[in-house]
Amino acid sequence: MYIVKKKNTYIHWWGKIIVLISNDEYYKLNDLETYLVQKIMRNNNSINVINSISNELEVDTCEAEEFVSIFLNNYDSIFEYKKQNKAMNISGEKGKYFPFELHISLTNMCNQKSIHCYKKADYNELLNFLKYMEGKVPFLTLSGGDALMYPYIENILNIFGNTYQICVMTSGFDIKDSQVDALKKARRGVYMSVYSSKPEIHDKFVGVKNSYKKIIDNIEKLCSKKIHVGVSTLLTETNSDDIIELVSILDKMGINRISLGLISNIGRAKEKGLSAKDKDKVIDNMKKI
Repeated sequence: MYIVKKKNTYIHWWGKIIVLISNDEYYKLNDLETYLVQKIMRNNNSINVINSISNELEVDTCEAEEFVSIFLNNYDSIFEYKKQNKAMNISGEKGKYFPFELHISLTNMCNQKSIHCYKKADYNELLNFLKYMEGKVPFLTLSGGDALMYPYIENILNIFGNTYQICVMTSGFDIKDSQVDALKKARRGVYMSVYSSKPEIHDKFVGVKNSYKKIIDNIEKLCSKKIHVGVSTLLTETNSDDIIELVSILDKMGINRISLGLISNIGRAKEKGLSAKDKDKVIDNMKKI
């Protein structure tokens, strides 16, 4: 039997110890656990792992087997036994502190004029930087402005889609047919923002007519191509009933990841006094949703 990593789990160096990542949860291993994972990475045949530990630590095979068994029980969300071997990769670099994720704002450009927007962006030597970080950082988020308005977005997705787990953040207002195939390379999905279940409220919020309809149409287009779509929205003290209706609409469309956030008190939002004034009320609304 082989000890293998489950799907959508990650192994990452953080200094001299290893971090395991599964479902947005991080498990920071101690020195002995890090030692064991390195053994598994070198030769993941379970018998070979046990025998190697027994020889190196000068313990009998029963003790080594118990150590491996306890570890696998503790981290059963990460590892499992399989009859067939699967290659396992580790990101980062031993002794160094590369982050688990990069978030790069590609452009200030956006199709909308959202009243809460705070973004500013700069771009220098992006390709060289991403090539340098390949293999060291597994996750990459591309945003803006609107990432899909960046003129080389398709190029970036095609070049790095196989080496990074990419997420693309967009308003969803304008998705060109030529971009759809490239977006299949975004293995962590495409994330859009919808601010109300009512078209007129959403359109007023983003400052563009027909924005709601175009975004909903584009969500359906991407879903039909089996591209994972996530949606983010904002909570206030008073809009919980509206957001419950929005979640219901998105659920019927097959959207299974919806993020709830607060308006940041910077940029246009600060100028218009839009940030939540009663955060306890917002938290109550979140619990209600």
